[in-house]
Amino acid sequence: MENYDNQNNNWQSTPPQQPVPQQPAPQKNNMALASMIVSIFGLLSCCFPPLQFTLGMAALLLAIFSKKGKPFSGFAIAGLIMSILSLIISIAMIAYVAFAFSLMKDPQYAPLFNEIIEMYETMYETMPTN
Repeated sequence: MENYDNQNNNWQSTPPQQPVPQQPAPQKNNMALASMIVSIFGLLSCCFPPLQFTLGMAALLLAIFSKKGKPFSGFAIAGLIMSILSLIISIAMIAYVAFAFSLMKDPQYAPLFNEIIEMYETMYETMPTN
């Protein structure tokens, strides 16, 4: 292909342009995205440990199944980290509640818990009603 150069008043030949091979767009990994979303809901449900544990396990499984022989994607890594975190938090909350209930049965701490319950009962009785 030849082009005319106005500045030098002559014709220049340019080599033919080779088409640039386009790389295929990366495929979206919907399981990794679902893992991240479920793990976010798992972290947000921290006030209800059984639901948090269930969501954490589901997110962990989704992150593992999203691998499909390839390295983990960004969403899968985020889902994996947050699901492990929600599992740790839910196990810690369940252990804390079990420990608190075991203290309630201990004769040494039972008067303390009874006093706390009586304080709440008197507060409730003295609250104004509308």
